[in-house]
Amino acid sequence: MDEQYKNNGAVWQTLLIKAEASSRVAQLRLIKANTARREALTQISRLDDLLVEYKRAHSQVLREASDTFLVSNYRQFVSQLEGIKAQASESLSNFETECETARRNLKSVDVERQKMESLASKASKMQKRLVEYRDTKVVEAENLIRHNMSNL
Repeated sequence: MDEQYKNNGAVWQTLLIKAEASSRVAQLRLIKANTARREALTQISRLDDLLVEYKRAHSQVLREASDTFLVSNYRQFVSQLEGIKAQASESLSNFETECETARRNLKSVDVERQKMESLASKASKMQKRLVEYRDTKVVEAENLIRHNMSNL
C-alpha cells in the first residue's frame, strides 16, 4: 500500500509537469498571436499614413491638372494602397480571432494545470502523512519491544 501512494504521487507530479509544459506552449501561442496582431495594427497605421499622403498629393495634382498620366498614376496607386489596406484589415481580423482563441486555450490549460497542482499537492501531503504514520508505528513498536524487554 505504501508503494501505491508513492507511485500515485509520482504520477501526479508527472501530470503536473505535462500540464505546466502545455501552459507554457499556450502562453507562447498567445504571445505569438498578440505580436502578429500588433504588427498588423502597425501596418494598417502606416498604410493610413501613406493613403493620407498620396490622396493629398493626388488632390494637388488634380488642382494643377498638369499631367493626366500623373493623375492616373496617383489614382491607381491610391487604389492599390486601399486594396492592400483592406487585406491588412482582414489579416488583423484573423489575428484578433487567433488571439481570442489562444486566450481561451490558455485559460483552459491553466485550469487543468491548477487542477494538477492541487492533486499533486494532495498526493504529496498524503504521502507525508503515510510516512509519518509508518514512522509513528515503527517508534511505537520499538517502544513496545523495549518495554517488554525491560519487564523480563
